Amino acid sequence: MRFFALPGGAARKHRQYLARVEQEENRVCPGEQQRMSSETSIVRADWVLPVAGPPLPNGEIVIQDGRIEAVRPAARANGASVIELGDAVLMPGLVNVHTHIDYTLMRGLLEDLPFFTWVRALAARAVSVRPEEWIASATWGAAEALAGGVTSIGDCSFSGAALHGALEIGLGGVIYQEVFGLDSAIPVSQTIAELDAKLRAMRDLASDSALELAVSPHAVYTVRPDLMRALGEYARAHDLRLCIHAAESLAEGELVRRDAGPFAEMFTRRDIRWRPAGPDPVSGLGSLDVLGPKTMLVHGVQLAATEGARALARSVAW
Repeated sequence: MRFFALPGGAARKHRQYLARVEQEENRVCPGEQQRMSSETSIVRADWVLPVAGPPLPNGEIVIQDGRIEAVRPAARANGASVIELGDAVLMPGLVNVHTHIDYTLMRGLLEDLPFFTWVRALAARAVSVRPEEWIASATWGAAEALAGGVTSIGDCSFSGAALHGALEIGLGGVIYQEVFGLDSAIPVSQTIAELDAKLRAMRDLASDSALELAVSPHAVYTVRPDLMRALGEYARAHDLRLCIHAAESLAEGELVRRDAGPFAEMFTRRDIRWRPAGPDPVSGLGSLDVLGPKTMLVHGVQLAATEGARALARSVAW
């Protein structure tokens, strides 16, 4: 578990806290690093919120070899190094289970649009962003998350930049490599091979971090059924989590339930042959064998109660 310090009332005190932490780190010279790594350190605050128990006034957390050993009322330090936060709340870091930190640079550009218009405009702008700009954007988003008390994320990233941003800032969580694929001219095997190559490269970067890699077949309107099924098989074969955008808009609902609406019209114009795998999002995804205890459906704002119940019956996170 990671703890986050929320200073009492002001960003100024948070900067002072960070400066004190940096000062403590800088006091450790290279020759002492190995010895210090096995020592105990203590972080204290006027309030500690364990969450699993009642709030602790004048509390502390005890850290040994980088792991939290105890959360308790302040006690004798017994030679341990101590960081005194004073007027602050020390609490477990928040978890944001669905983010797209790659897209931080899009803030303010695509506001107050209908979903279909918004997603098409987002895709059009994304093609002009360079790899280094994606990484800068993701790092910015990761830094904002941490500043807001979020220490773990579940991020869906097509560019892969979210991994770089999360590593740079020190976030934990799950990075889902997004996959798109409507074009039946591209073999499923090719898409799976490209995904596998990306994950292998990402795995090298993520080693020794608090980040887990996973797969996100983006949505039913961007991943054709045979590819969706293959991605589920790939995830099971490699024991990976899945994250799928589902029932997030009226436009998607029209497509899935009636083969109508703006998505259906676009598919007709582009000669994309798309057919729903089921009468509703949960039934369709279930028929493609991608629902289970390692699957998370995100958004779900257009799911009927019965569909949500069926998802939960399959131990799907929603």
